[in-house]
Amino acid sequence: MHVGLGAIFAFVALTGLYLFAADLFAVGYFPVLLAHIVVGLLLAVAVPIGLGLHLKRTSSPGLRSALPLIGLLAVPIVLVEIAMHSAVRSVDDARGREGLLERAGAEISLFLWGTDGGDGATVWMAATFAVLLAIVSALLAWAVRERDPSVPVRWTGVIATAALMLAVTTGLTGWLGRGDARFDAYAAHSLLGLLTLLATAAHFKAPRRLLGRVGGPIALLLGAGLIVALWGEGYADDHVWRLEIDVEEGVLPVRVLRAQGDDAGAPIPEELLLGSDGCGDAGCHEQLTHQWAGSAHRFSADNALYRAVIDQLVQERDPSEARFCAGCHDPVRALAGTAEAAYADGAPAPSEGVNCVVCHVLIGHDGVPGNGDAHYRAPVPYPGADREARKVNIKLDPRYHRMTMTSGRTVHPELCGTCHRVELGPFMGAAVTAVVQATYAGPTDDRYEGGSASMCSDCHLPTITRQPNGQFPLYDHQMAGINFDLGAYVTHPDADREAIADVRQRVSWMVEGANADGLVFPPPPFVDEWPDADDAPGVLDVDVSGARRGDLLAVTVMTSNARIGHPFPVGPFDLREVWLQVVVRDSTGAAVGSSGLPVDGRVPEEARRLGAVELDRSGQPLQRHRIWDVGGLRGKRLIPQGESVTDRFEFALPEGTAGPLQVEAAWQLRRANPDFTAFALGPDHPGFDTHEVARGAWSE
Repeated sequence: MHVGLGAIFAFVALTGLYLFAADLFAVGYFPVLLAHIVVGLLLAVAVPIGLGLHLKRTSSPGLRSALPLIGLLAVPIVLVEIAMHSAVRSVDDARGREGLLERAGAEISLFLWGTDGGDGATVWMAATFAVLLAIVSALLAWAVRERDPSVPVRWTGVIATAALMLAVTTGLTGWLGRGDARFDAYAAHSLLGLLTLLATAAHFKAPRRLLGRVGGPIALLLGAGLIVALWGEGYADDHVWRLEIDVEEGVLPVRVLRAQGDDAGAPIPEELLLGSDGCGDAGCHEQLTHQWAGSAHRFSADNALYRAVIDQLVQERDPSEARFCAGCHDPVRALAGTAEAAYADGAPAPSEGVNCVVCHVLIGHDGVPGNGDAHYRAPVPYPGADREARKVNIKLDPRYHRMTMTSGRTVHPELCGTCHRVELGPFMGAAVTAVVQATYAGPTDDRYEGGSASMCSDCHLPTITRQPNGQFPLYDHQMAGINFDLGAYVTHPDADREAIADVRQRVSWMVEGANADGLVFPPPPFVDEWPDADDAPGVLDVDVSGARRGDLLAVTVMTSNARIGHPFPVGPFDLREVWLQVVVRDSTGAAVGSSGLPVDGRVPEEARRLGAVELDRSGQPLQRHRIWDVGGLRGKRLIPQGESVTDRFEFALPEGTAGPLQVEAAWQLRRANPDFTAFALGPDHPGFDTHEVARGAWSE
């Protein structure tokens, strides 16, 4: 039995050394890794047993005294499992746990480590348990020796046992954990495994006799220092975040998309970019995939509005010019160089739109972000005979997958701006240079480098969701904007209607400024508790005032953008309609004056609007979103962040109007105007609904 336990330890040690020296593309890496995990779990159970047998064999009288030590060494394994499932999101979460023990554990976790806000609290919880218990184990072992000298508890054995327990515990933590903090556990597991081998070797009699009482500790310290130094170099080379290094050194080829047509770098095969559904099928990102499946990104190329414009473009111009649109709406084909062929007849086959892989291999841009000009890194497929085998291998060792699926700047505003800023110009047929969408307004401080500026992700990808069977918050991937009507015009045959409905609910919360529980939505970034939203600001803050002079009522509406991190609204200006409706009511509630109320579904010309009028080459309002014919902009009126606009009205009241008067002012939004809707969806289409996005009121 003793020999068998030694063989288990030797097998785990040898496979661990191979895994440290090799990378995941080495021959047999994943079979060896699987064996290492399976036998390592067996070792976790065998360590207390092996220690007991070891003590019994060397000194039976001391076994009873050492039993507390043996039991204590088994505790970290249990506590890691508890820690990985006891993270709390809020005080209410802790208080809402069922069962006395579960609630007690959650309360203790909350008191000691706070809430898990995505910074790896649960991993650090498990690591803290492991370190404390290793220290206590060492102290207890020493106490046993002092009380009963017949027990051969040597300091080398104590160190080797503590190191082994830490190695097993951190390995288990990384295996059970979710989120980025588990990679720190993997790193600790790797280093501690090497130190365990050194400490175990130092415990044998031959090294102790050779080095003596003084030389032994010195040699152990020097050996530990050498291992730490070599580990730091080796682990950094093969296992840490090396994405930027690989790109700079040319290990990972880069594809550069440029709207003007001079793309650079080898096309990336479509098969490397497709398969976003697999991100959920693999059992890793089910919720994130479901969120993306209902997003506007998912249907960026498979919606009736886009396809109507594409068909028109191909008929009027040339299929090659569809590449400008595909750069943002259909980036897989743009990166693969297949857009022109796919768009030849104006009716491309269904696609994945802006899918998971495309966003996660986006690494940079040239100059001012916009028009889809961006640098993409070619994905490196995991080893495996087929996609299913690759999924299994990713779950076994996700480190390289994590490294190559993000540059650490995926949610940075400048990368979002590569598509969410559109500047037309002569290069694509427009008569003038004009910015027609400017969600990205300019450089911002990088919060990840100590800045405090608002990030796109704060509102559109907030860290509010948790992965099934995992503990770490992740970025919400519904990417909600003000896209209420997405479900009305998607064309993909496999559209997930449930996911689309979920996104629409999230859009409603965003517009209202609060979720169904009355909490601010989206939540402020980097906070443990969501504040209440009793006075949710909505999209805009509308302040209404009035002054009655006889039969005239003067009304002033000041609209402020105190919440949105970019100007409101953003384009496309020729499609989206945003206008102000004002209604004056007398004491009975009857309307005695109004402005901006639609007539036969059309917004009156005199209505106060936000946005701009895009003009064609002849100076007339642009029709059918023919952006290649833009000749200018007129009446551009946006509300930048932190600024406001003021609208003034004067209403002639009917004679004898009784007060007190009430004024209601509400900003309305419609996805597309009636003319374009009829063009894209047919003349019998009833038109898109109007949505109230901000409201204010005044009473006399």
